[in-house]
Amino acid sequence: MFVSIIAIILLLVPQANTIITSLATEFVCAHYYLQYGQQKQEILGNIDRLVEYISEHETDTRLHFHTYSYGSLIAMDYLFPFGKKPSGNMLTKSEALITIGTPFDFISSYYSNYFVRRSSDLESKIKWLNVYSVADALGSNFRNDTEAGEAEYGLSQDGLKPININYEVMKLNEQSLTNFIMLNSLKVHTMYWPKGVDGQSCVNLIYSQMKSEGLF
Repeated sequence: MFVSIIAIILLLVPQANTIITSLATEFVCAHYYLQYGQQKQEILGNIDRLVEYISEHETDTRLHFHTYSYGSLIAMDYLFPFGKKPSGNMLTKSEALITIGTPFDFISSYYSNYFVRRSSDLESKIKWLNVYSVADALGSNFRNDTEAGEAEYGLSQDGLKPININYEVMKLNEQSLTNFIMLNSLKVHTMYWPKGVDGQSCVNLIYSQMKSEGLF
């Protein structure tokens, strides 16, 4: 049945092969990063060097981490590390974390202990803005339902909660066979901004929220 469904999708949706291949590649890379820590130390080390460079070459440094999809997991690993405390310029100058389409719930489902016992040193110092779409199969709304609204939890049930920013580009019926075949819930994950510079995007909502939070 699974093979038949995939065959139908590939026949009806010309771009499905590219979408599925891209997602499979991204998932495998994320799996090796999450499960085995492959390249994790190198990636986090590069971020640390970038933070130090910015702090040394700019006055009155205020660090804002703008992240998308799996990149948000890397930012969480950096700002809320496991097994050690944040220190140095990262601890004193980090001011905001912006996550867009973060697959937090997806990762928590498959790696149930990935976000446990994280450092909470930055939770009282940082503002966390989370952009999500309820139509996005991967983006997390940090709620116990699939509705738009305020976040009910964060990295932990009682820890820092994000300020939720709902951004919808299409309304999907989760039970629709057409949406399933057309992979619309996965396509939405790539629709937070257009490829060009003239279209609408979630950036305007982020700007307004950052302004109201005093992050400028």
